[in-house]
Amino acid sequence: KAVVSTQSTGDHRKLMVAPGDSISITAHLVSVKPTCSWSKDGTLLTVDKQKFCVIESDTQSILIVSQFNAEDEGHYTVACSNPSGAVATATIQLITLAPTD
Repeated sequence: KAVVSTQSTGDHRKLMVAPGDSISITAHLVSVKPTCSWSKDGTLLTVDKQKFCVIESDTQSILIVSQFNAEDEGHYTVACSNPSGAVATATIQLITLAPTD
């Protein structure tokens, strides 16, 4: 049984983010009491509540990236597992939006 629901037709999405903006990525959960972790480009994120913050409830896990910049570009993945061991992942690519004149 899947524990993460994506709202797109694929497993991979892209999102353009303006430099300096904060962005939140929400994973909608469809399992009971899942455990979730977030990674960027395959490396587990350190949630420091300054740059990266995670808010969790019974129905979602939200990653907030503050003051987005070019160093934050990459593939962000949430991996969730439930008590029975089922694991599901979802990935989104964040890209810096080029400034307009």
